[in-house]
Amino acid sequence: MAQILHVTIPASAEIETLRQNILTSINKLVDQLNNQQQTDVLNLGFNRAVNGVTPVSPTDLVTKKYVDDLVNKLATRAKTPVGRLVATVGNGANGGGGVPLDPGTGVPTEGTPVPPGTPTVTSLPPPGDPLSVVGTRIIYNGAPYVYVAGLVGPDGYWALDVTGVPTIRDTFANMGLYTASSYAVGTVFFATDWLVSYAVQNTDIGLEWTYYNGIYEDVIANIPGILSVKDRNFTFRSSDYLHSWVWNGTVWHFTTGGFPAGYIISVLGPAYLPPGAVWHALDGTTQSISQDNGTLASVGLATVAGEYVVQ
Repeated sequence: MAQILHVTIPASAEIETLRQNILTSINKLVDQLNNQQQTDVLNLGFNRAVNGVTPVSPTDLVTKKYVDDLVNKLATRAKTPVGRLVATVGNGANGGGGVPLDPGTGVPTEGTPVPPGTPTVTSLPPPGDPLSVVGTRIIYNGAPYVYVAGLVGPDGYWALDVTGVPTIRDTFANMGLYTASSYAVGTVFFATDWLVSYAVQNTDIGLEWTYYNGIYEDVIANIPGILSVKDRNFTFRSSDYLHSWVWNGTVWHFTTGGFPAGYIISVLGPAYLPPGAVWHALDGTTQSISQDNGTLASVGLATVAGEYVVQ
């Protein structure tokens, strides 16, 4: 896969620093570029011709003249007074793209770039290393990793920060047919029936399919009852009670947001009830109320005119 260097030009006072940064980044790619048939595989965010600066050979990419010419041409296109150089290297597993994982949970967050200054390492630091702290990000083999909490013990593990496109599509029940150790880290399994994804990660207990993203929605009677620590942060949405639960590796807990089960409101009539919840009048009957552990409990309601409770 082509190597990609994204460049944003800073103020003129920083041109020399930028030139040195570009030179350093390109040097790291020379060995790989020497193996390419073409000499224009270096894409700097514009076109292959790179604004009229066309490399003659891979070695020309690292000459001072080429870099100076390139920087001068790009500098004239600067739209803002400040900027930064960000170099990323794609690979077959993730293509250099994707959505970063939350360091505390290991599940995807909103799309943001790898932070500037992320250190590059030649091997994944072991537990106890100064870098092996939950939330720390590194670049290893050209791909971003984040240190997340361990599945079973005090030591965490390095999770690939972005994953590839789904490579396996099957039902959730059949995920066990695909041994995690048989697939590269970052491989995705998409459960076609539950609409959730898992990714292979090299965890503190070895290569495992770990929950990646997606929400399984069904009636509360079908909330998964047999999950493990590998399913940590799995999210279930009840289509009949309109609540969501998250599996913490051991038990279910309500997610935040919306009207909590048991919440009581006083309104003029049913037409004034807020949407997004299942309400029942306090009419003295016995009704099922959702519980934090993902079950239902039969609760005898009081009799209060004009008041309603969230089931």
